[in-house]
Amino acid sequence: MIVVHHLDNTRSQRVLWLLEELTLPYRIVHESYHFQNLELSPVITDGEVTLSECGAIIYYIIQKYGLGKFQVPGDRVIDDVFFAHYSEGSLLPLVYQKYVCSPNVIRSTSVIRRFFLKIAFKFMDKHILLPELRKHADMAKAHLSRTQATWFAGGSAPSAADFLMIFPLEGLCAFGIAGPCTHGYVKNVHER
Repeated sequence: MIVVHHLDNTRSQRVLWLLEELTLPYRIVHESYHFQNLELSPVITDGEVTLSECGAIIYYIIQKYGLGKFQVPGDRVIDDVFFAHYSEGSLLPLVYQKYVCSPNVIRSTSVIRRFFLKIAFKFMDKHILLPELRKHADMAKAHLSRTQATWFAGGSAPSAADFLMIFPLEGLCAFGIAGPCTHGYVKNVHER
C-alpha cells in the first residue's frame, strides 16, 4: 500500500487526486517526511521506493499503476510534458510568491516588520507578481480555448499535466486572476 506524507492545502492534494482516480489503496500520514535532513511533503513510500517531488511522484504512479490510463495521444505528448514541467517550474513559484505576499502571512510578524513588509509586498505584488501571473493566466486560458479540450494534453482523461496544473490554477482562481475558462477547468476537476 502506498503511504502518502500529506499536509492539508498543499501540492500533495494532486497525488491524492491521482490515487483516487486510479482507485489505488493508500494511507495518509498527516506530517512531512524527514529525508536526508529535509522536511518534505509530499513524499510517498511504496514498498522499497521512497519518492518526493510531485512531478516525479505523479509520473511514477502513472507508469507503475496506470495500466495505460492517463496516457496521452502521441501527437499531444508535447503538451503533456510541457504543462507538467511548466506547472512546477514557472507557474507554481509565482503562485507561492503571491501567497507569501498575502496579508495572512504578513500578520504573523511583529508590527514594525508588518509595516515595512506591507509596503514592500504591495509594491512587489502590483508591479511584479500580478503582471506576471496575468500573463500566465492568459497563457493557460489561451491553450484551453485553442484546443477546445477538457484536459491540457487534449486526451479523454486527465494526464500528468492536469494532475500538476490543478494546484497552481486553483491559486490563480483564489487570487481572482483566472478567467472564466480557467474557473471552468477547475470546476470540472472538482466535480470528478
